[in-house]
Amino acid sequence: RLKGGDELELARLLSGNGKAEAYALAGKYEISHLLSLKTAVYDEYEKFRLKLAIAMLTNPLVLLLEEPFLKLSAADQAKAVGALTDYLAGGGAILIGSRRPHEFSSISPT
Repeated sequence: RLKGGDELELARLLSGNGKAEAYALAGKYEISHLLSLKTAVYDEYEKFRLKLAIAMLTNPLVLLLEEPFLKLSAADQAKAVGALTDYLAGGGAILIGSRRPHEFSSISPT
């Protein structure tokens, strides 16, 4: 099982981005502390942020998310909404698959 730093490094190499961009995304999504962990056990919000940082390395036009808020606390959901709103404000699009669409009504570009 890859650690957070290993996952981010692999994604960086595959996307052709530099370390500076990868570490900037780690800082933006507040996962810098995960990069040096010796374990791959994260809470649900750490997993969400790590996956989002990895996805952002490719500068995607569209994010495809399946149940992105599943198992997140209300506070973590609010933070995730902020991250996704920032992405939309930058011109991206999000396609979400969920059984609870009401959770996403507050995600909109500002």
